[in-house]
Amino acid sequence: SNLLNIPPPLAAAPGRTPGSKPKLFWVTSTPVPNAPLNPPRNQSDVPKYNAVAAEVIAQFPEIVTIDLYAFVLQKCGGNPHYTSCPGFQLPNNVHFEDAGWQEMAALMLKTITAAIGK
Repeated sequence: SNLLNIPPPLAAAPGRTPGSKPKLFWVTSTPVPNAPLNPPRNQSDVPKYNAVAAEVIAQFPEIVTIDLYAFVLQKCGGNPHYTSCPGFQLPNNVHFEDAGWQEMAALMLKTITAAIGK
């Protein structure tokens, strides 16, 4: 499939409700370790999907981006080809340990709180 073939519902998703000023947030997909996964996932796909989504989101400057991809990558040593992230991401898994969830939640809370001015 062509990543740039954005379905109309996705392209229209960030629309506005007349008379309202909601804050919208886009959270990037997190990286996956370069390890055997079930179901299999290709580590190089995540940045591609994030880039396509970023192109759509860029059309709506009022949307705040929460870049969990960059945050997790930094927490896992900064190497986009990392194989494991002990203490943060579960081994051979796309999901996270409690500490990872808590740190991502703290980043999201900080970003959202700043964006809504509280």
